[in-house]
Amino acid sequence: MHERKQAQNALRTAYNDVERQVAERTEALNSSLEREQNLAAQLEKSLAKETQLQQMKTSIINNISHEFRTPLHIISMSADLLTEYRNKLSTTQSARYQGVGRLHTRPIKHVIPRSPEESRSYLATGTGFLLADSSK
Repeated sequence: MHERKQAQNALRTAYNDVERQVAERTEALNSSLEREQNLAAQLEKSLAKETQLQQMKTSIINNISHEFRTPLHIISMSADLLTEYRNKLSTTQSARYQGVGRLHTRPIKHVIPRSPEESRSYLATGTGFLLADSSK
């Protein structure tokens, strides 16, 4: 009978040890799962923020491009008209007006993207906008 009682006590001790180990492992797994869920939520927030910033950069570059290109186009058209009607202007006037228009448009138009695709390409690669041969 004494042996039976010792066996029952040993079994109860073993059972309690297993229960304690299961509880510890469950707690560790729950803690790990919670930590992983928090990290996943942080990653989702970071990705959403990065996407928003990327959209803002693209929008800014497109707006800047438009704001520069419109006046540059007008200047370029004016220079072309001056070239077309140069026979009505003196040689000095014609040369002066043409030179000013071309001088101010050339440096800027080589660094501005011509399309949203070029803007995205710039943002994706981090390279500059060198879209045309600046010697022209």
